[in-house]
Amino acid sequence: MPSFNEHLKHSEERTGQSYKELNEWLDGDDVALLQRLQRHIRITKYSKYVHRQWGEEGLKEYRNHLSDDFGAFFSTLRSVLWGKLQKQTTRTTDGGEGKR
Repeated sequence: MPSFNEHLKHSEERTGQSYKELNEWLDGDDVALLQRLQRHIRITKYSKYVHRQWGEEGLKEYRNHLSDDFGAFFSTLRSVLWGKLQKQTTRTTDGGEGKR
């Protein structure tokens, strides 16, 4: 997942604003892990709050933030699993199993 500063940079590139308060609300140092997870997963519930606090553009950036996080997570997971799958299915030239 992108770092906090990367989120600020992405927000700035997309909107011209860093949405620092929104990004701090999602991933700030003062946010407990359980709160972070809820704010990333309970999208319907927190979308209403985000819309009230930051308006329609803030809501779009909230969704972009989540997309960045989940996209990076699944990309990393896919890469790790693909590497393990290749390792498990690779055979040596003499027909034996590859290293595991």
